[in-house]
Amino acid sequence: MSKLTRLVIKGYKSLENIDITLGNVNILIGPNGAGKSNLVHFFRFLKAHIMKESLSSFMAQEGGADSLLFFGSKETEKILIECFFDKFGYELQFMPAINDVLLAEIKPIKIVGAENAIYSKNELRDNEDSNLLDKTIESNLNEEETNHQIGKRIYNTIENWRVYHFHDTSNTAKVKKPCVLNDNIYLRSDASNLAAFLYRLKNGDNGNSIKNYELIRDTVRLAAPFFDDFILRIDPLSKHEQINLEWKAKDTDFPFRAWHLSDGTLRFMCLATLFLQPDLPSAIIIDEPELGLHPYAIYLLASMIKSAATKTQVIVATQSVTLLNQFQPDDVLVVDHDGRATQIRKLTVEELSEWVGEYSLGELWEKNIFGGRP
Repeated sequence: MSKLTRLVIKGYKSLENIDITLGNVNILIGPNGAGKSNLVHFFRFLKAHIMKESLSSFMAQEGGADSLLFFGSKETEKILIECFFDKFGYELQFMPAINDVLLAEIKPIKIVGAENAIYSKNELRDNEDSNLLDKTIESNLNEEETNHQIGKRIYNTIENWRVYHFHDTSNTAKVKKPCVLNDNIYLRSDASNLAAFLYRLKNGDNGNSIKNYELIRDTVRLAAPFFDDFILRIDPLSKHEQINLEWKAKDTDFPFRAWHLSDGTLRFMCLATLFLQPDLPSAIIIDEPELGLHPYAIYLLASMIKSAATKTQVIVATQSVTLLNQFQPDDVLVVDHDGRATQIRKLTVEELSEWVGEYSLGELWEKNIFGGRP
């Protein structure tokens, strides 16, 4: 699948006008309120539009269309988005309409790097009748790059994006509750189906999935030395096939439940499963994954992110100096707020040349050498 190489957003929440280049690893750093979470939220918004999810329902949950526009509809007349995937891209405009909703208009697909290569395209609709795969456009592309193929690649790529948030580890968190066994196709955004997903990996016919399960288990052992293994069994008392997240400690066969875990250990289980699964999403977008983790667990997290980024695209918003220290300057996007809007720029090796060898990235961040600080 193609990765997102460049992203332009105008008029979305605090993102008045940003234009960023993305790589395989993208570490977003910045102070509270700068707009990191708004960029993460944007990916949920775009996926809600592209997929069959109801954009109207999404906007209602977020407070309506006016809440998504930069300073509201009186200040911003539309949201403009340009996404580029390797050799191709497209533009969307979202216009506010009555009933506090947004209407989408799709502009021509643009082939990056190809002179005068702009091809007319009908539209992408977010209702259940939408079928991007059947769309065709007039083009002079070669047979291997027809519009049908381009549209299919865009659809498949965005459909396979996953935005994650593992912050809720309270007593009412879904990850601690029983889940339906067959809800195991992919790991859900809040890990509410963690037990079912692990069950599929452990008991699947694919030998690779079993190896990945063992890798997840062994990595959790590194972060939590008392942990031995997951206990993944169908609840015999449930009317429907359900499964609970259970586990056992070393030197005992007692079946502990998810609520016996610390918040940090439970989150690390979710993170290990996410980054070490056999079939990674086309992009993993996650907000502050380091929350509640021991510094050693953060080292492990960084290693998992790097490993996953060899196969997919990872976008991480973080406040962790320890996590930042594990990456290179060109992996980093610095997020600031100028008092009016969010500003995002890619960090470069050149601007840090005089500091290299003396300080780590985290130390330079703390010294406010390159911004991203209050």
